[in-house]
Amino acid sequence: MKTQTLIAVVRIARRETAVDFQLSTGRLLITEGPQVIEQWHPSDAWLAMASLNRGDG
Repeated sequence: MKTQTLIAVVRIARRETAVDFQLSTGRLLITEGPQVIEQWHPSDAWLAMASLNRGDG
């Protein structure tokens, strides 16, 4: 089975924050450099994605 992943990376000066969403598992992983900041699994990951997709900000 091929794993599909969506990745977004933001770099400001020397700081890098990445968000990795795996479509097959529904896992959402937020990292800052090599350090894991948050890791969410369904349904928490889906709620986080939906709240960002509302377009309020």
